[in-house]
Amino acid sequence: MFTKVAVAVDGSEASYHALSKALEMTGEEGQLLLIDVKDITAFIQPMSLGTTYGTPIATENLQALLDEWDKNAEAVHQKAQKMVETTKIQAEWRIVTVEEGEGTAAQAFFDTASKWGADVIVVGRHQGSRFIEGMFGSFPRWLVTHSTLPVLIVPPAGK
Repeated sequence: MFTKVAVAVDGSEASYHALSKALEMTGEEGQLLLIDVKDITAFIQPMSLGTTYGTPIATENLQALLDEWDKNAEAVHQKAQKMVETTKIQAEWRIVTVEEGEGTAAQAFFDTASKWGADVIVVGRHQGSRFIEGMFGSFPRWLVTHSTLPVLIVPPAGK
């Protein structure tokens, strides 16, 4: 059993599955840090080369997108909290924001988990394309190759 477990929770089924496994492996006296990463760079669209020379610009209504993200994050928080309430485990919810040029979402997640003193990191694995993952990388892969903490990657739930 682990005492301090950091879990990446982003509203995907994979993240809820990872949270479920984290609850199973955390003792009754344990603590969870539920982290949702708000990656601002996901809302920035690169312009095609032209008069701006490929510099990234904000999408037309960046604030509306960020407001929608916040609304969805609250729904994710509520669902995760309901899952935790069935146990005696203490859980803390944290949103970590990554601004453009500050690194990756995985790095921000890892830094937050490390500063909190996590014993282990738990993340879900999406059932995505290996081609796309190979081109752009993946959150779990970054953690496995860079983390100094143990990382548990929870595979997708069986069908």
